[in-house]
Amino acid sequence: GYNFDEFVKDIGSTDYAEMADMSISEVQDYIREKGLHKVLEPILKNHRYAKIEMQITYNIEGDKEQPYVLKMFNNSIESNDLQQALSIQKYIFKKVLSGDYDKQAVYEQKIPDKPEYAGLQLNKLWLSGLLMNKLWLEKYIQDGDLQEEYCGRIGHFHEMAPENIYIYYNYLYCRILNDPLGDERDMDKFQRNIDDLYDSELSKGTVDALNLKYQFKIIEALDTLDTPHPKLFESLDRIKEIVNIKEASWLNSLKLAYVFMEQQDYKFAVKLLEPFIDEEFVFEELLFTYLSLCSYFPEKMYTNRFVRAMERVKNDYSDRFCEFFEGEKFSIQVLGNPKVKEMYCKTCKK
Repeated sequence: GYNFDEFVKDIGSTDYAEMADMSISEVQDYIREKGLHKVLEPILKNHRYAKIEMQITYNIEGDKEQPYVLKMFNNSIESNDLQQALSIQKYIFKKVLSGDYDKQAVYEQKIPDKPEYAGLQLNKLWLSGLLMNKLWLEKYIQDGDLQEEYCGRIGHFHEMAPENIYIYYNYLYCRILNDPLGDERDMDKFQRNIDDLYDSELSKGTVDALNLKYQFKIIEALDTLDTPHPKLFESLDRIKEIVNIKEASWLNSLKLAYVFMEQQDYKFAVKLLEPFIDEEFVFEELLFTYLSLCSYFPEKMYTNRFVRAMERVKNDYSDRFCEFFEGEKFSIQVLGNPKVKEMYCKTCKK
């Protein structure tokens, strides 16, 4: 190809200035007819160029992939392409969780501390927690690993982007962990905040997890009162609704006890099972679950109900009775109950 405009400028100062008024096709014909190629070559060579098309493929194989993808993420942030940044961030997370990328793929994400980036900041914080074994969201939640600095940052994100539903969810969760219950008015207001999440884009299971957490907090606080508080029964009803328990029965009480056991609330779990121990028929699983729960509370091993439960095991499931005394289920303290010790000596010391 030729840079024709520059050629016109140069040819105008030569003996062939008339070509400056011609079109490019006319110039080409004129040079050909007059045989001027050699004469004009000093001018033509300055305006001749080649068009080159190059296809560049990045080498992102092996350990080159992570820095490349991280660079693409940070470039998306710089160009304010938040959708692209989010897509790349999700890809990075999958790679980190699968072990293909190391922690630098998270820590080196350069995300501004601005409202529009709050969601990306939350994602980075979440995975940073995973990398430090602080598994603290949804199914990864472990309260003991949730440090104040995390909830402080969640609060900061919420201030920046109060409309972000994912940040708001975690903000409420942190409040459940750290804030006092307050009075009934405060509890009702907080419950409405949780209930409103059911109309959001969050899944029902995700909101249920938060709701259950709040109900367990209420029960733990109010179950210490001599007279049951109405809010305690409200929380129990909500839990039953969430776990789909529609009627009172030993089976549903056992199911509900399992829910409390998953939350490590063994005190309330054993309380749910106690009323069924003296019934004419006691399901084997309920009986053994009750006795196992009693191992968390030495004082219960001295009650008459505990003795009656042990007698049922001895009489109905004698092959399993001695297993309780093998060290894994009960401590030696259980033999401090003379009635239990007598059963043990007669049954297991033959």
